[in-house]
Amino acid sequence: MFKERLTKFRKYLLLLLPLLLGSIAVVIFTDKSNACEGCYVLDKGEFKYIIYDNIPKHTILGLHQSLLANKPHLLKSFNLHAVPKITLRVWANEEAYLLEQENTIGSRYPGSRGYVTLPQGVMAGELRLFKGSHDLNKTALHEFVHLLTLEVNPSFANNPPWLWEAIAIYKSEHQWKYAEAPDLIRSRFDNMLKGLYEGRDTAAIYELGYTIGEYIENTWGQEALVLLIQSNGDFSVLSDKPLKQVFLDWQGFVKEKYFNL
Repeated sequence: MFKERLTKFRKYLLLLLPLLLGSIAVVIFTDKSNACEGCYVLDKGEFKYIIYDNIPKHTILGLHQSLLANKPHLLKSFNLHAVPKITLRVWANEEAYLLEQENTIGSRYPGSRGYVTLPQGVMAGELRLFKGSHDLNKTALHEFVHLLTLEVNPSFANNPPWLWEAIAIYKSEHQWKYAEAPDLIRSRFDNMLKGLYEGRDTAAIYELGYTIGEYIENTWGQEALVLLIQSNGDFSVLSDKPLKQVFLDWQGFVKEKYFNL
């Protein structure tokens, strides 16, 4: 009876289509089960790891060290003193990962690398990750930042989508991917930015997102990101300028810093 009631109560909050990075951020209600079949568990205190497909322990320990190293400054940047213990589930078999995805959220998203889940009524969650050929530590950090922004504002997930992803990209990467080779994007930049503003090129956020976070912090300070998370991207908390002008100013910032224009 309890399982039937729980299943009936479960509902979806958000689903982002996998875009350029192949990462999706999904926020759902889940139960608190830690059932583990064909896997092993590493409980490291602040983080708990449930590992499938015989992923080597040293890979998970490397992931753990990455999260531990980044956690303090990320908490500080979002004005968080602590977060509940976080569980990470990691698969190496893409089919098994996608099957779990389908069972949890009702659909498969081939090419995705990870997503976030939230249990109902508890500000904690799980990071669910696929270990492919990409950088697992970077993917985990990206999803971890998503989780932290939800600690700041539980309604922030994909609201608005461009800022939700931009903050996760900015805070999980050390520099813009084109910083050392701006010519790779120079000719496409204006059209991508316009498409992002108009909502017809949502994938552009994965190429441009870092510079959004960088521009916001450079202009209004680190606290600005927290204010925007709390207000779901309402820039009136920072400026009287309309959003279109903010985008234009961001465009100028990128061109001056990276394109020398």
